[in-house]
Amino acid sequence: MPDDLYQNSRRCLGYAITSIVLAIIGIIISGPIIRFGWYIVGFIICLATNVVGLIFGILSKQKSVKADKTEPINTYQQVGNVFGIIGMIINLIALVVISLVFPFLLFINLQNEKNLILIFL
Repeated sequence: MPDDLYQNSRRCLGYAITSIVLAIIGIIISGPIIRFGWYIVGFIICLATNVVGLIFGILSKQKSVKADKTEPINTYQQVGNVFGIIGMIINLIALVVISLVFPFLLFINLQNEKNLILIFL
């Protein structure tokens, strides 16, 4: 059996795992940064990692379709397909949550700064 027989299936699985890992990393890193008060930095980190993770989830799904056409059914492709869908869902949920929460955090931060300015005046 040649090594490149399951090439698309292995790439499908690799992209899917990368998608999930990026989603988890984005959430873990941006959470404490946002709590510390650097809202914009946390938003950019979460946005960047989840967009890249979403792209890897989409690439995983594309490789799964290509593997369906060119390779026999195997475990790499089946697990990669499921993990790719899970990765896309996690990344989309994180993107929606950070997009909804960020304006409120920024508004609260601006209100606190206005109150501080009034106290010093």
